Amino acid sequence: MSSELTAREASSRGTFRLTWYESFEEVDAAVATLRAMSPHARKLLSLCIESQGVRRTRMSPAGEALYDAGFVHVREDGYMGEVTITPALWGEEAMEAFEVGVGKYGLGG
Repeated sequence: MSSELTAREASSRGTFRLTWYESFEEVDAAVATLRAMSPHARKLLSLCIESQGVRRTRMSPAGEALYDAGFVHVREDGYMGEVTITPALWGEEAMEAFEVGVGKYGLGG
């Protein structure tokens, strides 16, 4: 038996509420995707959520990974190639689930 905490279990404990994803399985998959990303990508997503967007002179590999996963939106600003990275609602929910321990070993039971 796995000691992983699923999104459904976190929800039943009151530590997580399904909002934008349509199923708990989608949240579990999103958390697994986020967990597979680099710590820099998770830090960037957290910063984007905290400040509701960040500006960068160029897209980093971490930003591209977040964008490819659908966790952030990217808008090019101006002719200098600057970008604004803002959190997608799905990215915010995935980070919330990640932070409460969904999918993290040792938090179940």
